[in-house]
Amino acid sequence: EKFRGRIVLWLLPLGSIASIIPWFVERQANDISDLDLYTLPVMAVIFLALTIWLWRRPKQIDLVILAVLAVLAAYELADFSLIALPTIHQANAGGPGLPWFPFVMMLSFFVFPENWAIRFSALYATIALIIGLISFSSGINSRQFNVMLQFYLANTSILGMLWILGRFRQSYSRMHQIAHTDSLTGIVNRRSMQIQLERALSSGMSFGVLLADVDHFKRINDQYGHAMGDQVLRELAFVLENYTRQSDIVSRWGGEEFLILAPVVNLEQARLLAERLLKGVRVANVAGLHPTVSVGVAYHAPNEPLEQVIARADRALYQAKTNGRDCVVIDDEAKISSVID
Repeated sequence: EKFRGRIVLWLLPLGSIASIIPWFVERQANDISDLDLYTLPVMAVIFLALTIWLWRRPKQIDLVILAVLAVLAAYELADFSLIALPTIHQANAGGPGLPWFPFVMMLSFFVFPENWAIRFSALYATIALIIGLISFSSGINSRQFNVMLQFYLANTSILGMLWILGRFRQSYSRMHQIAHTDSLTGIVNRRSMQIQLERALSSGMSFGVLLADVDHFKRINDQYGHAMGDQVLRELAFVLENYTRQSDIVSRWGGEEFLILAPVVNLEQARLLAERLLKGVRVANVAGLHPTVSVGVAYHAPNEPLEQVIARADRALYQAKTNGRDCVVIDDEAKISSVID
């Protein structure tokens, strides 16, 4: 919000300058339309007033942006209907390709990374400015000067807005990663896994749910400290991802529990995956220790609610703990579902 406020505080004075300079130049040359004669000074004052208003009341930025949008929309519609349309036949109105000039800058933000797109667009606009200065080096009237000024100011503003949108996109990507990634292990968190499970459910594909829990994790924390416990979870997450397929999704479900979504599998494939994870953890050197995991497996039955299949995997995990840990248990209902399929 602070960044957005600073940008708007920069754009408002630019809008005031873009209003008052052409008003002054065209009036000096006695070549100004009635629309610009009365509206441009008013717009310049409005933009300055909004600058002061936003500077004193930064929390009202949305109201300020709405006011700017209303002023610009009203002016552009009036300019289009009263000036552009009646004179569009004169001198081809700058050529049919001129309105597409900003599209090149927009396209560059889809082709290049943001920093390279900014450099490319700035170079592109600078070349256009140099060409314009060379073209009018022999002389320029007030109307031509105003058209050039508005063209370059408008494209500079577009470039600035593209840069702002790029920053917002980066911020959104960072926030999205924070919201969907477990901060300790770097793998998918519970929120993101919930979304993946719902997608798998809505797609109608078959999938298995594996719930893995670190055996005697409290003992590790008590004997070696919580820092070692955190390191065990980090390295164990890496091991689990290493022994799963590319299509499988490993998440930290909570505490020392990991939930694995195994799409497009049957019950036997889900069991083999769980056994592979179990063996992989056994042979791994995790933070200098050799922890084990217990795994509960549930296979999604047709029309089964998501909460139920997770509850069955949790029930199987509890049974694995009861059976002595370091083993795989498949929920009985999952076997029945597999036979029915």
